[in-house]
Amino acid sequence: MNALANYPIENLLRPVSLNEILVGLDVGFKKKVNKAIKLIFEIQNDLKAKGITTEVLESLTEQEINILHSIAEGLKSTEIADKLFISTHTVQTHRKNIYKKLKCCKRTDLVKISLIL
Repeated sequence: MNALANYPIENLLRPVSLNEILVGLDVGFKKKVNKAIKLIFEIQNDLKAKGITTEVLESLTEQEINILHSIAEGLKSTEIADKLFISTHTVQTHRKNIYKKLKCCKRTDLVKISLIL
């Protein structure tokens, strides 16, 4: 329905082939993909400027990445612990390790990182 919102009304009244419809939808999808790719590059450049490189991100363990995603979702330590079946103390330890490895203390940076991991 959203794709039709910006479509000229006179084109809605003429017969079209399935191929024309698919091509039209494909163009809209391509625009969204291009916008997402541009956003990812902007995030990567912003993080790189802050010293958060690919090597730094690759140093995160799988559990640290899970916790990072949970932090970015806005979960509290107790909620993360319940979700991952670990203690709150373990979550706090992972949090400290994440901040130490990333050398950042802003939640917004964690959200950006979670978008590209």
